[in-house]
Amino acid sequence: IPRQISFALPFSHAVGGNIFDGDRIDVLATVGTGPTAVTNVVARGVLVTAVNISSQSLSSTSDPLVTITIAAPDSLTTLAIANAASTATLWVDLANKAKLPNDAGTYQIGFAG
Repeated sequence: IPRQISFALPFSHAVGGNIFDGDRIDVLATVGTGPTAVTNVVARGVLVTAVNISSQSLSSTSDPLVTITIAAPDSLTTLAIANAASTATLWVDLANKAKLPNDAGTYQIGFAG
C-alpha cells in the first residue's frame, strides 16, 4: 500500500477545484516571487485518493482551501511534499494519461518589464 499524504492549497491552485478521486496529478512548488521565482516538480503522476473542500472554507473566502490526499509512491516523495507544503506555494496540474516530460523538473522564468 502506498504512503498517503494530504496537503491544502487554494482552490485556484488546484485547477479551479476540478480535481477528483482517481485523478493523477503533478505537484509543483514555487519558491520566491517575480523574476527570481523558481518552481520545482515535487511529484509526478501521483494518484489522488481524496479531495475535500470544507463548507466553512467555501463560505469564508473567494479562494477556498482544497485538501488533496494522494498516494505517494515512496517515502522520499512524501517527505518532499511535506517540506514543500510548509516552505513553498503549492500548485497541482492534471496529469491523467499524460506522457512524462523529459525535463529537469525545475523552472525559472524571468519576466522583462
